[in-house]
Amino acid sequence: MKKSILVIESSSVVRTILEFSLESKGFKVHTAAHGTEGLEKIHSSPYHLAIISGDLPGLPGYEIIQEIRKVEHYKNLPILLITKGEPVDPEEFPDSGPLYLSELIEPEHLIRQVGDILDQSW
Repeated sequence: MKKSILVIESSSVVRTILEFSLESKGFKVHTAAHGTEGLEKIHSSPYHLAIISGDLPGLPGYEIIQEIRKVEHYKNLPILLITKGEPVDPEEFPDSGPLYLSELIEPEHLIRQVGDILDQSW
């Protein structure tokens, strides 16, 4: 069974690149352009990982993470937060479960990080 990943990213270019890159490695990828759409999708399908941009319009990444953690079966969902070099305050993520940070949005770097998080190797 393919592992499913939810990508929440406002940039259509970055979203498309991540979707293509992850699918080429065998993952099933769902995408969302903003936090509200991402939260709707999190309730409609099971996921093994969420990749969330830290600079989304509307709901910021940390609020999306807090909302995801309210769903019982996602309390331990690994989440990769793309910070794009912005400072992150750990106080914003109390009880956040498995949380990984990435400053880069380069596909090769993220693919390696996703592989490490989900114990995949290529």
